[in-house]
Amino acid sequence: QNYLAGFFGDIRPLSVIEAYQLFFNAKQNAIGKALLMGFSQTARTKEIKQYFIQGRDLSNKYLGDINRILLNENIDIAPSYDGEVTASTEGPFSERLMLLHTSVLISAGLQNIGMALSLSPRHDLAAMYTKMITEIESLANAGAKLLIENGWMEEPPLAPDRDALGKTNQNNLAKDKLH
Repeated sequence: QNYLAGFFGDIRPLSVIEAYQLFFNAKQNAIGKALLMGFSQTARTKEIKQYFIQGRDLSNKYLGDINRILLNENIDIAPSYDGEVTASTEGPFSERLMLLHTSVLISAGLQNIGMALSLSPRHDLAAMYTKMITEIESLANAGAKLLIENGWMEEPPLAPDRDALGKTNQNNLAKDKLH
């Protein structure tokens, strides 16, 4: 029972798998933060620039949350890549490419956090990961809206709506009976 604890009382040390997942997610957020920092410097559109800043700030928040847990366990924290971002405001990439790239990275990040959630029985970590998923999904939704508003995202192919197809077929049968 103590193994599952994490909200109150004694919290057991991290398992090796939990420590790995935390470090991996911290590193991914450090990379994402630096990337979005650069994207925010070079984006031209106010809304897209704000989106990148929002993503950068969210990555920074998660980096701090995860690193605090690692430091409390006396485990190395993920390195920062902030110093790798130049002061350039001239973007080599289009806003479309930057948004699409960010969308793919957010999807990968959600997958990574979902994996970490599934591998950690500690309740405090599960709560943290669940909150992250909710907040990241909100960011992903905002990015999808920007892509749609700019005409950079098409509706993907959808599964057939069997109910609607069945009703259409019933309507056709009713018309055939009348003729």
